[in-house]
Amino acid sequence: MTAAEFNPHRPLPLDVGASVLVTGPENSVLMVLVNYGDNKWHLPGGARARDEAPHQTATRRALRETGIRRDVRDVLAVDYRTAGAAPDKGEGLHIVYDGGTLTDDEVSGLKLPERVRGAHEAIGLIPPDQLSEHCSPRIAHRVTQALDARTRKLVLPMLTNGQPA
Repeated sequence: MTAAEFNPHRPLPLDVGASVLVTGPENSVLMVLVNYGDNKWHLPGGARARDEAPHQTATRRALRETGIRRDVRDVLAVDYRTAGAAPDKGEGLHIVYDGGTLTDDEVSGLKLPERVRGAHEAIGLIPPDQLSEHCSPRIAHRVTQALDARTRKLVLPMLTNGQPA
C-alpha cells in the first residue's frame, strides 16, 4: 500500500479471535478436535462476533464447545497472523485467555456437547509434550507460549475502552 492509497479513516480489516487455555491433570491442555480446516486439535475458542469483546468471545466459545464456563479476564498470549500466513483470511489477532484449571468433577464429566458435533469430533486433554503431534505448528507454538506465560505468571489484564473488562 502506498502513502497515497492509505486512508486513516478506513482502517484495514483485521480478524479477531479468542480462545481459553484450561489445564487439567499434569498440566494437560483442554482441547477440541475440529472437523474443518486442518482437522487438528485447537483450544476452545474462535472468531469474534460483531461488537463482542474478545474476552466475551472466549467465554462464549469455550462454553459452547466444551460445556464449561470460564469468565476470563487475564491474557496469556496475543498471536498476530500476517496476511501472508493465511491468504484466504488476511491479517488477524488471536488472544489466548487464562481459563484456570479443571476441577476433578469437570475432568470426569468431559464430554463433547451435542450442539457442536459435526463441526467438532472430540474433546480431550492433551499433554504439553504431545502438542506438536496433535496440533498444527502454529497452534502448538501458541499453546506452548501461553502455558509458559502462565507458569511465569505473565498475564495482561483485558481492557475495554481503557477500563478493566
